[in-house]
Amino acid sequence: MQPSLQTKAESGNYLRRLKPSLALALPSFIAYLALALVVTYALYEFQPEVLLMAGWIGLGARLEASYALVVAALWALCAMKPLWQALVLLTTRYDVSSDMLYYSRGVLNSRRDQIEIARIRDLSTEKPFPLRLLGLGYLQVDSVDTTHPQLVLRGQRDVNELKAWLHMLNVQERQRLGVREFSHGHNSHAANHGD
Repeated sequence: MQPSLQTKAESGNYLRRLKPSLALALPSFIAYLALALVVTYALYEFQPEVLLMAGWIGLGARLEASYALVVAALWALCAMKPLWQALVLLTTRYDVSSDMLYYSRGVLNSRRDQIEIARIRDLSTEKPFPLRLLGLGYLQVDSVDTTHPQLVLRGQRDVNELKAWLHMLNVQERQRLGVREFSHGHNSHAANHGD
């Protein structure tokens, strides 16, 4: 029997699963809705003049049907960006175990990466005003991981509590591994003193 290569997060043994809020797609949705409304209004506001001129050359009925198609296409195009953004948010997740932060994303192509909790060097939060109104914020994770030195967990609730929790996990994991950090000037180094 082959050993399982499944990670803790894939097998469901994670401490917390985080997903970005769909509210992040709200500004895009509002902007494209406003654009569709303005263009639709302009099309129908000027429709009588256009139809009158088209009637003079015999295109009135066909042009009226074309207006409906143009408006339908406009609304479909304006809905695509917010819907895509919502799909990206729905397919993004962060799984946290006691020793790893896994993150996956992707609608058509899926990508999954991880950062060791012990390799996290700094955590910072940001709460832009529109997100504060919704109780959301960003958590930036800075690590010594060479492929992904920064990871931003977007649209998280209780972002300060999340930061404190991840910091606690980082301290516990570093103590468990015997990792200490020391700095010399502006460079900081980690050394494993458990050997």
